Amino acid sequence: INAEWPLRPGVYGTIPYEVHRPVEAVNCQFMYGEQYVYLSSLMKCRGVPPVQNFTEFPESVILWTQRKMLSVAWDGKLALITKRRSGFLVKEVFQCKNGILLDINKVCNLINDCGDDSDERDCQNHFTCRHVNSSLPSARRYLPIHSVCDGIYDCVDFSDEVSCCKKHVIESVILKVSSYFIGGAAIIFNSISTLRTLASIKKAKTTNIFSDKALIALIGIGDWLVGAYLLAIAAVDTYYRDTFCFFQFEWLLSPYCSALGIMSTIGPQISLFAMTALSFLRAKSIIKE
Repeated sequence: INAEWPLRPGVYGTIPYEVHRPVEAVNCQFMYGEQYVYLSSLMKCRGVPPVQNFTEFPESVILWTQRKMLSVAWDGKLALITKRRSGFLVKEVFQCKNGILLDINKVCNLINDCGDDSDERDCQNHFTCRHVNSSLPSARRYLPIHSVCDGIYDCVDFSDEVSCCKKHVIESVILKVSSYFIGGAAIIFNSISTLRTLASIKKAKTTNIFSDKALIALIGIGDWLVGAYLLAIAAVDTYYRDTFCFFQFEWLLSPYCSALGIMSTIGPQISLFAMTALSFLRAKSIIKE
């Protein structure tokens, strides 16, 4: 089409425009800015939902498809233009909620150009990272849709991978049940055994008997720690369930995880040391006899 364009105040020139109107829907997953807004408003995007609630535009979304068209401007860039009642075609702008005017190409481009998030909030061609301060537009980060569930953590809160991550603290159901059963049994029986052993130490009449009972008590304490670890880790798995991916780094860096790690290391070491020492003392006693 040929259209008159204001070259400078009071002077107009005839400029040819090549208008592109796709007949079939196209893949908009890799489109941003002007291209995405235009094709989405025409309902010609495939793979990406259309733009929602674009009330910030001077023209409604209904009139968008009737009065706006996509063209190649003289600078080689795509430009959205509006046909006015006067017959002139003028390039449209986007009005942010805070009053800032933007070039239409800065809308839905993964960047908060308005500063109040109004140029990106209703776009459907991106993923919004969930931050602790998500109420602040400056704290948000937008990702291309194809960056979600790609195995790479792009959001600082890992929210781009949480929806597709099904990781648990304990993956197997059998291991979960076993952890509860073995952990609970270890705590109960080792508590009883250790208390009885400590109570009988007072009745030890020889050094060998005292040493044997003390080492047996240490074995019970070590096994009790292992049981407590199993029970605690099973409880953590039950607490997080399917949300563990979102909180995994928070958990791994917490003092509770460190405490459980220490417990799982010290418990077996105490038991192993006590069993080795007990075996050595009994072997020494047998040799002596």
